[in-house]
Amino acid sequence: MNILSLKIPALRDRREDIVPLAYHILVQLSRTWNINYEEFKQRINNETWKQLLTYSWPGNIPELANVLSRIVLLEDNSAVLNQLKSTLHL
Repeated sequence: MNILSLKIPALRDRREDIVPLAYHILVQLSRTWNINYEEFKQRINNETWKQLLTYSWPGNIPELANVLSRIVLLEDNSAVLNQLKSTLHL
C-alpha cells in the first residue's frame, strides 16, 4: 500500500543541503561513537568542505554518511579526499 509518495531531488541537485546534512550526520556519529562533536567538526577543514560540495553524490545521503564516517574515523582525510577526486562525478 502506497499512502504517500514523496519525490525528493538528488543530493547533487540540492548542494545547499550538504553542509546542514553533514553537521546532522556528525552529531549522530558523535553520539553513536561517544566522541565529542566539536572534535568531529574540526576534522573537516576547508579543503574537505570544498570536495564535499563539488562531489556529485551518486549514492546520495547514505554515501555522504559513509564518507563522513571514514573522515572522522581515519582522522586523516587525505585518503578519503583522494578517493573522491578519483571518482569525481560532475
